[in-house]
Amino acid sequence: MKMIALTLALALITFNGSYAADDTYLDGDLKTIIEYAHEHSPAIIAAKGEWLATLESYRVTTSYPDPEMMVTWFPEPIETRLGPQEWNATLSQQIPYPGELDSAGEIISAKSEVAKANFEKVARGVAADAAKSLHELWYVRGAEGVVREQLKLVKHILLIATKTYGEGDSTLLELTKVKAQEAQLGYDLTLLEELEISETATLNSLIGRNAELPVGESIIPPIPDRLPPVGELVDAAKAHRDEIAMARGAVAVADASFKKATLENRPDFKVGLFYAGIGEPDVPSPPPDAGRDAYGIQFGIKIPIWGGKRDGRIASASAKRDAAAARLDNVTNSTASAIYSKYFNLLNSKRLVSLYSDELMPQGLAALKNAETWLNNGEGSLGDLLEARAAYHNFQLSMLRARADFGKNRADMERLTGVDIEAVGGGDNE
Repeated sequence: MKMIALTLALALITFNGSYAADDTYLDGDLKTIIEYAHEHSPAIIAAKGEWLATLESYRVTTSYPDPEMMVTWFPEPIETRLGPQEWNATLSQQIPYPGELDSAGEIISAKSEVAKANFEKVARGVAADAAKSLHELWYVRGAEGVVREQLKLVKHILLIATKTYGEGDSTLLELTKVKAQEAQLGYDLTLLEELEISETATLNSLIGRNAELPVGESIIPPIPDRLPPVGELVDAAKAHRDEIAMARGAVAVADASFKKATLENRPDFKVGLFYAGIGEPDVPSPPPDAGRDAYGIQFGIKIPIWGGKRDGRIASASAKRDAAAARLDNVTNSTASAIYSKYFNLLNSKRLVSLYSDELMPQGLAALKNAETWLNNGEGSLGDLLEARAAYHNFQLSMLRARADFGKNRADMERLTGVDIEAVGGGDNE
Protein backbone atom coordinates (compact mmCIF):
# COMPACT_ATOMS: atom_id res chain seq x y z
CA MET A 1 0.00 0.00 0.00
CA LYS A 2 1.48 3.31 -1.01
CA MET A 3 1.58 6.25 1.34
CA ILE A 4 -1.41 8.38 0.52
CA ALA A 5 -0.71 11.93 -0.53
CA LEU A 6 -1.43 14.51 2.12
CA THR A 7 -2.78 16.92 -0.47
CA LEU A 8 -6.42 17.65 0.27
CA ALA A 9 -9.09 18.18 -2.37
CA LEU A 10 -10.94 21.41 -1.81
CA ALA A 11 -14.36 19.86 -2.20
CA LEU A 12 -16.03 17.75 0.48
CA ILE A 13 -14.53 14.29 0.53
CA THR A 14 -16.71 11.28 -0.26
CA PHE A 15 -15.64 8.70 2.28
CA ASN A 16 -15.49 4.99 1.51
CA GLY A 17 -13.41 3.93 4.48
CA SER A 18 -14.16 1.37 7.17
CA TYR A 19 -15.62 2.82 10.31
CA ALA A 20 -18.93 2.01 11.89
CA ALA A 21 -21.92 4.32 11.77
CA ASP A 22 -21.87 4.57 15.56
CA ASP A 23 -18.22 5.69 15.41
CA THR A 24 -17.13 3.20 18.08
CA TYR A 25 -14.51 1.45 15.95
CA LEU A 26 -12.06 2.67 13.36
CA ASP A 27 -9.69 0.69 11.17
CA GLY A 28 -6.08 1.45 11.96
CA ASP A 29 -4.73 1.78 8.43
CA LEU A 30 -3.30 5.17 7.51
CA LYS A 31 -5.66 5.87 4.61
CA THR A 32 -8.77 5.36 6.74
CA ILE A 33 -7.34 7.45 9.57
CA ILE A 34 -6.63 10.42 7.30
CA GLU A 35 -9.96 10.17 5.49
CA TYR A 36 -11.72 10.22 8.84
CA ALA A 37 -9.71 13.28 9.88
CA HIS A 38 -10.69 15.13 6.71
CA GLU A 39 -14.35 14.66 7.59
CA HIS A 40 -14.30 15.14 11.35
CA SER A 41 -11.25 17.14 12.49
CA PRO A 42 -12.46 20.40 14.09
CA ALA A 43 -9.28 22.15 12.96
CA ILE A 44 -9.93 21.26 9.31
CA ILE A 45 -13.60 22.17 9.52
CA ALA A 46 -12.75 25.55 11.08
CA ALA A 47 -10.10 26.35 8.46
CA LYS A 48 -12.47 25.43 5.64
CA GLY A 49 -15.16 27.65 7.12
CA GLU A 50 -12.74 30.58 7.25
CA TRP A 51 -11.81 30.04 3.61
CA LEU A 52 -15.45 29.89 2.49
CA ALA A 53 -16.21 33.03 4.49
CA THR A 54 -13.42 34.83 2.65
CA LEU A 55 -14.84 33.72 -0.68
CA GLU A 56 -18.27 35.08 0.22
CA SER A 57 -16.81 38.43 1.23
CA TYR A 58 -15.93 39.11 -2.42
CA ARG A 59 -19.52 39.97 -3.25
CA VAL A 60 -19.68 42.32 -0.28
CA THR A 61 -16.46 44.14 -1.05
CA THR A 62 -17.04 44.61 -4.78
CA SER A 63 -20.57 45.99 -4.39
CA TYR A 64 -21.41 49.68 -4.33
CA PRO A 65 -21.90 51.21 -0.89
CA ASP A 66 -25.49 51.13 0.26
CA PRO A 67 -27.45 54.26 -0.70
CA GLU A 68 -28.27 56.70 2.08
CA MET A 69 -31.61 58.31 2.79
CA MET A 70 -32.16 61.25 5.09
CA VAL A 71 -35.58 62.68 6.10
CA THR A 72 -35.93 66.00 7.94
CA TRP A 73 -39.17 67.10 9.60
CA PHE A 74 -39.55 70.70 10.79
CA PRO A 75 -41.59 71.19 13.99
CA GLU A 76 -41.81 74.84 12.94
CA PRO A 77 -42.11 74.82 9.15
CA ILE A 78 -39.86 77.13 7.18
CA GLU A 79 -41.80 79.68 5.22
CA THR A 80 -41.07 79.84 1.50
CA ARG A 81 -42.73 81.74 -1.35
CA LEU A 82 -44.78 78.64 -2.21
CA GLY A 83 -45.70 77.84 1.35
CA PRO A 84 -44.25 76.39 4.52
CA GLN A 85 -41.57 73.68 4.07
CA GLU A 86 -42.76 70.98 6.43
CA TRP A 87 -40.26 68.25 5.62
CA ASN A 88 -37.60 67.22 3.11
CA ALA A 89 -35.82 64.03 2.12
CA THR A 90 -32.56 63.22 0.33
CA LEU A 91 -31.50 59.94 -1.31
CA SER A 92 -27.81 59.66 -2.24
CA GLN A 93 -25.47 57.05 -3.66
CA GLN A 94 -21.69 57.12 -3.35
CA ILE A 95 -19.81 56.04 -6.50
CA PRO A 96 -16.16 55.04 -6.00
CA TYR A 97 -13.60 56.10 -8.56
CA PRO A 98 -13.57 53.72 -11.56
CA GLY A 99 -11.37 50.70 -10.83
CA GLU A 100 -11.41 51.09 -7.06
CA LEU A 101 -13.97 48.33 -6.50
CA ASP A 102 -12.13 46.08 -8.94
CA SER A 103 -8.90 46.56 -7.02
CA ALA A 104 -10.75 45.78 -3.76
CA GLY A 105 -12.01 42.60 -5.41
CA GLU A 106 -8.44 41.69 -6.38
CA ILE A 107 -7.43 42.02 -2.72
CA ILE A 108 -10.24 39.69 -1.62
CA SER A 109 -9.39 37.21 -4.37
CA ALA A 110 -5.77 37.15 -3.22
CA LYS A 111 -6.85 36.80 0.41
CA SER A 112 -9.12 33.90 -0.53
CA GLU A 113 -6.10 32.16 -2.08
CA VAL A 114 -4.24 32.68 1.18
CA ALA A 115 -7.19 31.28 3.13
CA LYS A 116 -7.37 28.34 0.76
CA ALA A 117 -3.66 27.65 1.26
CA ASN A 118 -4.14 27.92 5.03
CA PHE A 119 -7.01 25.43 4.82
CA GLU A 120 -4.78 23.00 2.94
CA LYS A 121 -1.96 23.69 5.40
CA VAL A 122 -4.20 22.80 8.33
CA ALA A 123 -5.52 19.70 6.57
CA ARG A 124 -2.01 18.60 5.67
CA GLY A 125 -0.81 19.30 9.20
CA VAL A 126 -3.59 17.23 10.74
CA ALA A 127 -2.85 14.41 8.30
CA ALA A 128 0.86 14.55 9.10
CA ASP A 129 0.27 14.60 12.86
CA ALA A 130 -2.19 11.71 12.54
CA ALA A 131 0.33 9.75 10.47
CA LYS A 132 3.04 10.36 13.09
CA SER A 133 0.70 9.35 15.89
CA LEU A 134 -0.32 6.18 14.04
CA HIS A 135 3.33 5.24 13.52
CA GLU A 136 4.00 5.81 17.21
CA LEU A 137 1.00 3.64 18.08
CA TRP A 138 2.34 1.01 15.68
CA TYR A 139 5.68 1.12 17.50
CA VAL A 140 4.10 0.83 20.95
CA ARG A 141 1.96 -2.12 19.91
CA GLY A 142 4.91 -3.77 18.18
CA ALA A 143 7.05 -3.24 21.25
CA GLU A 144 4.32 -4.85 23.38
CA GLY A 145 4.49 -7.92 21.17
CA VAL A 146 8.28 -8.05 21.45
CA VAL A 147 8.18 -7.68 25.23
CA ARG A 148 5.55 -10.41 25.58
CA GLU A 149 7.67 -12.71 23.42
CA GLN A 150 10.78 -11.95 25.46
CA LEU A 151 8.85 -12.35 28.71
CA LYS A 152 7.85 -15.87 27.68
CA LEU A 153 11.47 -16.63 26.87
CA VAL A 154 12.69 -15.26 30.22
CA LYS A 155 10.08 -17.31 32.09
CA HIS A 156 11.38 -20.37 30.25
CA ILE A 157 14.95 -19.45 31.19
CA LEU A 158 13.83 -18.92 34.78
CA LEU A 159 12.53 -22.47 34.91
CA ILE A 160 15.87 -23.69 33.61
CA ALA A 161 17.79 -21.50 36.06
CA THR A 162 15.67 -22.64 39.02
CA LYS A 163 16.19 -26.28 38.08
CA THR A 164 19.92 -25.98 37.45
CA TYR A 165 20.39 -23.89 40.59
CA GLY A 166 18.81 -26.68 42.57
CA GLU A 167 21.19 -29.12 40.92
CA GLY A 168 24.16 -26.86 41.55
CA ASP A 169 24.80 -25.94 37.91
CA SER A 170 23.65 -22.30 38.23
CA THR A 171 24.78 -19.61 40.62
CA LEU A 172 22.60 -17.43 42.81
CA LEU A 173 23.78 -14.42 40.83
CA GLU A 174 22.56 -15.95 37.56
CA LEU A 175 19.22 -16.82 39.07
CA THR A 176 18.90 -13.27 40.43
CA LYS A 177 19.68 -11.84 36.97
CA VAL A 178 16.92 -13.91 35.40
CA LYS A 179 14.40 -12.76 37.99
CA ALA A 180 15.51 -9.15 37.53
CA GLN A 181 15.01 -9.41 33.76
CA GLU A 182 11.57 -10.91 34.31
CA ALA A 183 10.61 -8.04 36.60
CA GLN A 184 11.98 -5.44 34.19
CA LEU A 185 10.08 -6.92 31.25
CA GLY A 186 6.89 -6.97 33.32
CA TYR A 187 7.36 -3.30 34.12
CA ASP A 188 8.10 -2.50 30.47
CA LEU A 189 4.94 -4.27 29.37
CA THR A 190 2.81 -2.34 31.84
CA LEU A 191 4.39 0.90 30.69
CA LEU A 192 3.77 0.09 27.02
CA GLU A 193 0.14 -0.81 27.68
CA GLU A 194 -0.37 2.55 29.35
CA LEU A 195 1.44 4.28 26.48
CA GLU A 196 -0.91 2.57 24.03
CA ILE A 197 -3.91 4.05 25.83
CA SER A 198 -2.27 7.48 25.82
CA GLU A 199 -1.28 7.37 22.14
CA THR A 200 -4.72 6.11 21.12
CA ALA A 201 -6.24 9.10 22.89
CA THR A 202 -3.79 11.41 21.11
CA LEU A 203 -4.65 9.96 17.71
CA ASN A 204 -8.38 10.14 18.38
CA SER A 205 -8.17 13.78 19.44
CA LEU A 206 -6.26 14.68 16.29
CA ILE A 207 -8.88 13.25 13.96
CA GLY A 208 -11.97 14.32 15.89
CA ARG A 209 -12.97 11.23 17.90
CA ASN A 210 -13.60 10.62 21.58
CA ALA A 211 -10.31 9.84 23.30
CA GLU A 212 -11.39 6.48 24.74
CA LEU A 213 -12.63 4.94 21.47
CA PRO A 214 -10.63 1.98 20.11
CA VAL A 215 -8.48 2.03 17.00
CA GLY A 216 -8.00 -1.14 14.99
CA GLU A 217 -4.74 -2.84 14.13
CA SER A 218 -2.11 -0.29 13.12
CA ILE A 219 -1.27 -0.65 9.44
CA ILE A 220 1.48 1.57 8.08
CA PRO A 221 2.74 1.88 4.50
CA PRO A 222 5.98 0.18 3.48
CA ILE A 223 9.28 1.96 3.04
CA PRO A 224 9.91 2.95 -0.59
CA ASP A 225 12.85 1.26 -2.27
CA ARG A 226 14.32 4.64 -3.14
CA LEU A 227 13.91 8.20 -1.95
CA PRO A 228 13.79 11.17 -4.33
CA PRO A 229 16.91 13.32 -4.58
CA VAL A 230 16.79 16.15 -2.08
CA GLY A 231 16.95 18.76 -4.84
CA GLU A 232 13.75 17.44 -6.41
CA LEU A 233 12.03 17.62 -3.03
CA VAL A 234 13.06 21.27 -2.68
CA ASP A 235 11.67 22.00 -6.16
CA ALA A 236 8.43 20.22 -5.25
CA ALA A 237 8.12 22.31 -2.10
CA LYS A 238 8.51 25.54 -4.05
CA ALA A 239 5.56 24.53 -6.19
CA HIS A 240 3.34 22.85 -3.61
CA ARG A 241 4.18 23.81 -0.01
CA ASP A 242 1.22 25.57 1.58
CA GLU A 243 3.32 28.05 3.57
CA ILE A 244 5.02 29.18 0.34
CA ALA A 245 1.62 29.44 -1.36
CA MET A 246 0.40 31.57 1.56
CA ALA A 247 3.45 33.84 1.32
CA ARG A 248 2.97 34.11 -2.43
CA GLY A 249 -0.67 35.00 -1.83
CA ALA A 250 0.38 37.66 0.67
CA VAL A 251 2.52 39.23 -2.06
CA ALA A 252 -0.53 39.29 -4.34
CA VAL A 253 -2.56 40.92 -1.56
CA ALA A 254 0.15 43.56 -1.09
CA ASP A 255 0.30 44.28 -4.84
CA ALA A 256 -3.47 44.66 -5.05
CA SER A 257 -3.47 46.84 -1.92
CA PHE A 258 -0.85 49.12 -3.47
CA LYS A 259 -2.99 49.48 -6.57
CA LYS A 260 -6.03 50.28 -4.44
CA ALA A 261 -4.04 52.82 -2.43
CA THR A 262 -3.23 54.75 -5.60
CA LEU A 263 -6.90 54.73 -6.62
CA GLU A 264 -7.99 55.93 -3.20
CA ASN A 265 -6.14 59.15 -3.97
CA ARG A 266 -8.61 59.80 -6.78
CA PRO A 267 -11.95 61.52 -6.13
CA ASP A 268 -15.07 59.55 -5.24
CA PHE A 269 -18.42 60.77 -6.49
CA LYS A 270 -21.89 61.06 -5.01
CA VAL A 271 -25.22 61.52 -6.76
CA GLY A 272 -28.61 62.02 -5.16
CA LEU A 273 -32.19 63.25 -5.22
CA PHE A 274 -33.69 65.96 -3.04
CA TYR A 275 -37.38 66.30 -2.29
CA ALA A 276 -39.12 68.91 -0.07
CA GLY A 277 -42.73 68.74 1.08
CA ILE A 278 -44.37 72.22 0.86
CA GLY A 279 -47.65 73.00 2.57
CA GLU A 280 -50.31 75.55 1.57
CA PRO A 281 -49.28 79.12 2.35
CA ASP A 282 -51.37 81.05 4.84
CA VAL A 283 -51.54 84.25 2.77
CA PRO A 284 -54.51 86.19 1.30
CA SER A 285 -53.30 85.92 -2.30
CA PRO A 286 -51.30 82.74 -2.81
CA PRO A 287 -49.21 82.38 -6.02
CA PRO A 288 -50.50 80.07 -8.76
CA ASP A 289 -47.98 77.31 -7.83
CA ALA A 290 -48.55 77.58 -4.12
CA GLY A 291 -48.01 74.33 -2.20
CA ARG A 292 -46.01 72.73 -4.99
CA ASP A 293 -43.39 70.33 -3.64
CA ALA A 294 -39.76 70.95 -4.56
CA TYR A 295 -37.23 68.46 -5.88
CA GLY A 296 -33.70 68.52 -7.21
CA ILE A 297 -30.76 66.43 -8.42
CA GLN A 298 -27.57 66.42 -6.36
CA PHE A 299 -23.97 65.76 -7.37
CA GLY A 300 -20.95 65.68 -5.07
CA ILE A 301 -17.26 64.86 -5.24
CA LYS A 302 -14.66 63.95 -2.64
CA ILE A 303 -11.61 66.17 -3.08
CA PRO A 304 -8.39 64.43 -1.88
CA ILE A 305 -6.36 67.54 -1.24
CA TRP A 306 -4.35 66.49 1.81
CA GLY A 307 -0.94 65.52 0.46
CA GLY A 308 0.36 63.97 3.68
CA LYS A 309 -2.54 61.55 3.86
CA ARG A 310 -2.14 60.70 0.19
CA ASP A 311 1.62 60.15 0.37
CA GLY A 312 1.36 58.18 3.61
CA ARG A 313 -1.17 55.82 2.10
CA ILE A 314 1.11 55.09 -0.86
CA ALA A 315 4.24 54.75 1.28
CA SER A 316 2.51 52.35 3.67
CA ALA A 317 1.26 50.14 0.84
CA SER A 318 4.69 50.13 -0.77
CA ALA A 319 6.39 49.12 2.49
CA LYS A 320 3.91 46.27 3.00
CA ARG A 321 4.57 45.09 -0.54
CA ASP A 322 8.33 44.99 0.09
CA ALA A 323 7.80 43.17 3.39
CA ALA A 324 5.58 40.53 1.75
CA ALA A 325 8.21 39.89 -0.93
CA ALA A 326 10.90 39.50 1.74
CA ARG A 327 8.74 37.07 3.71
CA LEU A 328 8.24 34.98 0.58
CA ASP A 329 12.00 34.78 0.09
CA ASN A 330 12.48 33.89 3.76
CA VAL A 331 9.87 31.11 3.71
CA THR A 332 11.34 29.69 0.50
CA ASN A 333 14.87 29.67 1.90
CA SER A 334 13.90 28.25 5.29
CA THR A 335 11.88 25.53 3.57
CA ALA A 336 14.93 24.40 1.63
CA SER A 337 16.98 24.30 4.83
CA ALA A 338 14.30 22.30 6.67
CA ILE A 339 14.03 19.81 3.80
CA TYR A 340 17.79 19.15 3.81
CA SER A 341 17.70 18.56 7.56
CA LYS A 342 14.64 16.31 7.42
CA TYR A 343 16.08 14.44 4.42
CA PHE A 344 19.07 13.41 6.55
CA ASN A 345 16.73 12.09 9.25
CA LEU A 346 14.61 10.28 6.67
CA LEU A 347 17.58 8.67 4.97
CA ASN A 348 19.21 7.75 8.27
CA SER A 349 16.08 6.05 9.63
CA LYS A 350 15.75 4.12 6.35
CA ARG A 351 19.33 2.91 6.68
CA LEU A 352 18.81 1.97 10.33
CA VAL A 353 15.80 -0.16 9.40
CA SER A 354 17.94 -2.00 6.84
CA LEU A 355 20.78 -2.37 9.34
CA TYR A 356 18.63 -3.90 12.07
CA SER A 357 16.34 -6.00 9.88
CA ASP A 358 18.98 -7.30 7.46
CA GLU A 359 22.04 -7.64 9.70
CA LEU A 360 21.75 -7.09 13.44
CA MET A 361 18.47 -8.90 14.11
CA PRO A 362 19.48 -12.05 12.18
CA GLN A 363 22.84 -11.99 13.96
CA GLY A 364 21.19 -11.49 17.33
CA LEU A 365 18.75 -14.35 16.72
CA ALA A 366 21.58 -16.62 15.63
CA ALA A 367 23.57 -15.68 18.75
CA LEU A 368 20.53 -16.41 20.93
CA LYS A 369 20.03 -19.83 19.37
CA ASN A 370 23.74 -20.63 19.69
CA ALA A 371 23.75 -19.59 23.35
CA GLU A 372 20.79 -21.86 24.05
CA THR A 373 22.40 -24.74 22.17
CA TRP A 374 25.68 -24.28 24.04
CA LEU A 375 23.85 -24.18 27.35
CA ASN A 376 21.99 -27.39 26.53
CA ASN A 377 25.28 -29.02 25.54
CA GLY A 378 27.00 -27.83 28.68
CA GLU A 379 29.40 -25.61 26.74
CA GLY A 380 27.93 -22.24 27.72
CA SER A 381 26.59 -20.45 30.73
CA LEU A 382 23.22 -19.08 31.70
CA GLY A 383 24.80 -15.64 31.72
CA ASP A 384 25.69 -15.98 28.03
CA LEU A 385 22.08 -16.88 27.23
CA LEU A 386 20.80 -13.87 29.20
CA GLU A 387 23.16 -11.49 27.40
CA ALA A 388 22.22 -12.89 24.00
CA ARG A 389 18.53 -12.54 24.83
CA ALA A 390 18.95 -8.95 25.97
CA ALA A 391 20.92 -8.04 22.82
CA TYR A 392 18.30 -9.58 20.52
CA HIS A 393 15.54 -7.86 22.47
CA ASN A 394 17.23 -4.49 22.04
CA PHE A 395 17.75 -5.11 18.32
CA GLN A 396 14.03 -5.87 17.93
CA LEU A 397 12.98 -2.68 19.70
CA SER A 398 15.56 -0.59 17.84
CA MET A 399 14.31 -1.88 14.51
CA LEU A 400 10.72 -1.00 15.44
CA ARG A 401 11.86 2.44 16.61
CA ALA A 402 13.71 3.11 13.37
CA ARG A 403 10.74 1.92 11.33
CA ALA A 404 8.34 4.19 13.19
CA ASP A 405 10.80 7.09 12.94
CA PHE A 406 10.94 6.65 9.18
CA GLY A 407 7.17 6.99 8.93
CA LYS A 408 7.18 10.05 11.19
CA ASN A 409 10.02 11.66 9.25
CA ARG A 410 8.18 10.89 6.02
CA ALA A 411 5.06 12.62 7.32
CA ASP A 412 7.13 15.67 8.23
CA MET A 413 8.78 15.67 4.82
CA GLU A 414 5.46 15.48 3.00
CA ARG A 415 4.16 18.32 5.14
CA LEU A 416 7.22 20.35 4.12
CA THR A 417 7.00 19.55 0.41
CA GLY A 418 3.20 19.41 0.05
CA VAL A 419 3.38 16.18 -1.97
CA ASP A 420 3.71 12.43 -1.55
CA ILE A 421 7.44 11.70 -1.77
CA GLU A 422 6.75 8.71 -4.02
CA ALA A 423 5.05 11.05 -6.47
CA VAL A 424 8.30 13.02 -6.77
CA GLY A 425 10.26 10.02 -7.99
CA GLY A 426 13.02 7.79 -6.69
CA GLY A 427 16.74 8.31 -6.51
CA ASP A 428 19.85 6.21 -6.02
CA ASN A 429 20.14 6.24 -2.24
CA GLU A 430 19.95 2.67 -1.09
